[in-house]
Amino acid sequence: RKHKDGILPTLNYMEVVLHDWLNKGVQTTEDALNYSTNLESQWEKKKSVQKVSEPDWLDDYIKDLANMEA
Repeated sequence: RKHKDGILPTLNYMEVVLHDWLNKGVQTTEDALNYSTNLESQWEKKKSVQKVSEPDWLDDYIKDLANMEA
């Protein structure tokens, strides 16, 4: 869940994020917004799985196998 129904994150989580931002050179609110936007777009790219197209002969092959079993 992106938004946790208005519940604030724990102090430990916020400290981890702070240390990550400091290591990445995030110093201003604009830097933080750019960093989080970039991070979110990277996650979206990872989530979108590219579909591998099936070879043209696959449907015929599956039908032939089904006919052999029948």
